[in-house]
Amino acid sequence: LDGNWKGVGYQKNFAMNWKFRLSIDSKNHKFESDYSDLSCGGEWTLLKGDENKAYFIEKMTKGVDKCNNGNKIMVSRLNNDYITITYFMPNTNEMYVYSTLEREK
Repeated sequence: LDGNWKGVGYQKNFAMNWKFRLSIDSKNHKFESDYSDLSCGGEWTLLKGDENKAYFIEKMTKGVDKCNNGNKIMVSRLNNDYITITYFMPNTNEMYVYSTLEREK
């Protein structure tokens, strides 16, 4: 799952989307998200995972008032060039955001 990824996030309950970038560096335990269209981003804490699937909790570090804090996130590898991301609401565990990201070249 390591690498820099980009794509578009889709939020089902508001029928909206935005640009999304993700950096995964498992060796150095750095997992960072950037939602430039929403003016927010955060750091992810790894809960568990392997080379094909991982679970995280997100803490917003910029634009804290613009995005949900404490998201539960599942990342799954589709192949070497694509991963899927699924976000779950912090309090309800309801799925509300999904995305397929492409590895940046």
